Amino acid sequence: MTQKKRARWRTWSVVSGSGLAVFSAAVALAAPGLSGCAPAAIGTPQFLLRDIRPNLTRENFVAQVMSPFRQADRAGDGLDQGDLDFIGKRSEAQRRAQRIANVLGYDLDGDLRVTRAEVQAAAPANSTYGDAQARALMDQYDLNHDGVIELREVAAAPQPQYGYFGVDYRLKPLQEMMSLSGGGRLRADVLEHAAERAFDSIDRDHNGQISTEEYDGVRGSLTPPVVAGFYPQRVPVRSSPGL
Repeated sequence: MTQKKRARWRTWSVVSGSGLAVFSAAVALAAPGLSGCAPAAIGTPQFLLRDIRPNLTRENFVAQVMSPFRQADRAGDGLDQGDLDFIGKRSEAQRRAQRIANVLGYDLDGDLRVTRAEVQAAAPANSTYGDAQARALMDQYDLNHDGVIELREVAAAPQPQYGYFGVDYRLKPLQEMMSLSGGGRLRADVLEHAAERAFDSIDRDHNGQISTEEYDGVRGSLTPPVVAGFYPQRVPVRSSPGL
């Protein structure tokens, strides 16, 4: 390349670079909401921002982040794996109790055992529902195939992982919080400070409240909330006979 061509190349590079910088600045000015996405996407745990919404104040946001933590921290000394294990066992006990209650809705003679005839009798008159429901119940809970469902069989029957009382939606937020602990016990002050920083990353004017414009600037990068009952419960048992 000749000296004249090199000089022309350097001139074009400088002009092009300047033009690109001007273009980038223009885009940032024309779409301030786009530049607002960066703080929420970089350096902030996304799970902390899951329930962010317009008009939410800093105080209320921190309180809602801390609420499941304080409920799970039984000893008040921070969240650890023992707390999570307890929640898992308690959730399983609640699911087991719900299964038993569903089956006992067909126990017409009160002997704590359910027969195929009892399920069929609970169905509306002139309905084929009784046969189908009896077959579904027996397939699911009559583990020894003797034609009678006993409570111990209901308790021991395998169940879908998720449901209204599923472990996942209760444990997932707490498991995400534990990522802030560095592998040990998560202290309340650590989580509270992380929540405050997360809120401040969205509250660009630092007035202590999320405006609609601030929320719109990060909405696309937020993960949806975990809702109780979101996961389907594939259990072919009605809550009470005849419904």
